[in-house]
Amino acid sequence: MELFHASPAIIRQFRPLTHFGSRAAALHRGQAKGARHIYTVAFDPGKQLRIDDLSAENGAVHSWLKLADLLHYEAKAITQEDRNAVFAAAGDDQTRSRRAAGTLARILSQAGWNSVVYRNQFEDVGSDSFLCLSSSQVRIVEVRPLPRPE
Repeated sequence: MELFHASPAIIRQFRPLTHFGSRAAALHRGQAKGARHIYTVAFDPGKQLRIDDLSAENGAVHSWLKLADLLHYEAKAITQEDRNAVFAAAGDDQTRSRRAAGTLARILSQAGWNSVVYRNQFEDVGSDSFLCLSSSQVRIVEVRPLPRPE
């Protein structure tokens, strides 16, 4: 499936739990993050875990903690021990945020999931967005510069 991701950085390989969605959703998120590039990707969602939209917080360490709570308490997709492992990996700096995301992606993969999908409530409302669990699910098709707002 063709999806999009906007970023301020040049990306060679996407990390676990990177957000992909419609072009409109990517542009909306990209504007908020100061994105300079929009990536068109071929995405293989595999077995999808559907959850509620977590809001515009995705990408920060607190969103991985919120996602871990939702996956444990509401979706019953991970155990208390798994939830605690994500919290243990989390911290305030970017490196620890990546570790928390990687821990959560590993736990979900081991449970048999390939991606997380949710219906957008904030950007391109009603469209589906996806979180990859592995970089192998994503192939970059095209990278284009985003026009600067005037």
